[in-house]
Amino acid sequence: MSFEQNSSGHTVENQSNQQGAAHVSSSVEGKSQGAQVSKPKKTRRKSVEKTVFNSLPLLRKLSGTATTQQLKSTYEALGEIVSERVAADEEAARIEREQTNLAEQLVAEAKDKGLTLDVLMKVLNK
Repeated sequence: MSFEQNSSGHTVENQSNQQGAAHVSSSVEGKSQGAQVSKPKKTRRKSVEKTVFNSLPLLRKLSGTATTQQLKSTYEALGEIVSERVAADEEAARIEREQTNLAEQLVAEAKDKGLTLDVLMKVLNK
């Protein structure tokens, strides 16, 4: 730091050092203000509601309070639901295979008739 005497004879700090000190002071203040700024919150995973389908402990707890008859009827109902779901999945797979085979046959016929794939795509997109 450099000091000078002013016109009244008092010793004062050089102005350039005063500006530097003011700069240091403002940067220190900025740091304290920055510490007050909260960090962005971490995004929490969305909690999943516990059901008998995704929580074995919950299933065991609920089955522990159920009667044997309730468990049997639930077992039968779930068996029917599973059978229906399997049948529906198999039917959807069968329909998809049939449609794929039909589309392949149509493409083969179009090639035999000299149609290009571009023409077929234009017609399909209309």
